[in-house]
Amino acid sequence: MDYAEALKQAPSMVAELRRRIMPEKGEKPEISAPAQKPSAPLSIHVMSDCDSIYSLLYRHAENVADLLGSKHPSVPIVGDWEPVGLPAGTTPEDAHGHALKLARYLEHQTHMVPIEWERKISREIVKVMDRLTERYPAHEPPERLNARCRECERLTLYRYLPKRYGADERFKCQSCGLHHTAEEVAVQQLKREKENK
Repeated sequence: MDYAEALKQAPSMVAELRRRIMPEKGEKPEISAPAQKPSAPLSIHVMSDCDSIYSLLYRHAENVADLLGSKHPSVPIVGDWEPVGLPAGTTPEDAHGHALKLARYLEHQTHMVPIEWERKISREIVKVMDRLTERYPAHEPPERLNARCRECERLTLYRYLPKRYGADERFKCQSCGLHHTAEEVAVQQLKREKENK
């Protein structure tokens, strides 16, 4: 992965990791003892990974701004002396927006700093993003659906998960390449169920 690709993927990674640590609405956490209050169901490792990439983007944006004598994007951060991560309760959508501001700032400003700083910044961001994309792969294999393509009538209809945070899933026939909408897939699945009866 190169620096430009790492900056493109970083906001989606922050949002996806933030989504994984936010308790779902209506979800009831377990209580282990009668006197204990329930805690939020979250993974400490996922939260740490989310904060590591976000604080890295923040720290480098701050460094670039200092080197250029400009101001970095105004985004929330926990930690006065050393940036630690996002504030508690930040939604995935807000986290994506904040990380996007930092990534775009770095994308447009990093080339103006001395070359040794530029190399250090890009090396660190690429290293962390490589580690996170290996740990949390964004591209899961397509899922084969029990439905026929409306064009070629073959059972080669697949569902592709979104590659970026907030994007829609896609439905495509692997034989003829025709794209389907979710509604069309639902109709085709009902037809297939009737065929099987």
